[in-house]
Amino acid sequence: MITNHRTAVRATSLSELLGIDAQATEWMRDALCAQTDPEAFYPDEHGSVAPAKAVCAVCPVLAECRAYALETGQRFGVWGGLSAHERQQIRTEAATADRWVA
Repeated sequence: MITNHRTAVRATSLSELLGIDAQATEWMRDALCAQTDPEAFYPDEHGSVAPAKAVCAVCPVLAECRAYALETGQRFGVWGGLSAHERQQIRTEAATADRWVA
C-alpha cells in the first residue's frame, strides 16, 4: 500500500496513486521508485531532490520516465532524474526554440 501523506490518498501501486493508465505505462513496473519511498520523489519546498535523483541515476527505465514526464507535463516531483524546475526549463527552452523555427 502506497500513501501520499499530503493528500491522504492510498493506492496499491504507483500508477494507481498517480491516476495513470497502467497499460500505457508498463515501464513503470520496472521503475526503482516503485520500490522506494515515494515521498523522496516529492520533497517539501526546501527539501533536497538528491536522494530521488540518486535512485533515478541507476534506474533501468530512466529514459522512459523522463520522456513520459515531459510528454505529459508532470509539474511536481522528480521524474526521470529531473526536478520539476528542470523539466519546466526544458519545456520553456523547447517553446522558445519552436518560436524561432516558426
